[in-house]
Amino acid sequence: MNDVVIDVNAKTGFANLRRFDNIIGNQYQNLQNKLKFEMNELINGVAWLEYQIDGKKNYALMEKYDKGYQIDIKSCLLTGSHVEVDLKITEEETPDGVPIFVSTIIDLRVMKTINAEDEEPEEYPSWFESANKLLNELKETIGNLGEGELTGDYEKMINLPQINGVTLKQNKSFSDLGMNEITNIELDELFKNI
Repeated sequence: MNDVVIDVNAKTGFANLRRFDNIIGNQYQNLQNKLKFEMNELINGVAWLEYQIDGKKNYALMEKYDKGYQIDIKSCLLTGSHVEVDLKITEEETPDGVPIFVSTIIDLRVMKTINAEDEEPEEYPSWFESANKLLNELKETIGNLGEGELTGDYEKMINLPQINGVTLKQNKSFSDLGMNEITNIELDELFKNI
């Protein structure tokens, strides 16, 4: 996945998700991309990501970068089916008080995952048992290559290949196979005609 970028208007606080889909990530995924708030005019201060999942509200400190503020997308943001986010910036105090900028809320979807917590029950065979069963079936299936064993001995195989009705076993000459030998010159002549 790519970083999730939200454009923020510094004058109005209006936030707009740059992507066509509103997906932030997969449930329980961690540190795969960043959530970025890019501003048309950078507001300096301390930035916070405010987020809400299933009615529970939290916040996290964001880091400044050249176009705005960003934060790693951690698994705590991806526990529900969606998460609502906004950007809050506390600016330097002025004679009138402390200016606080807050963007509008963006609702992001979280893609469902299995997130298994328990190891397989004993009723299911382990991968090791399954692999052994498959290996035994394979040995049984190809056992007819020799005397029921995978010895690696070519000559113990059954159904060995043949040439001119002669089984290819031990060393065979051209004459054993009913073929005539040719010289290099005759071989060159054959290739010249191709």
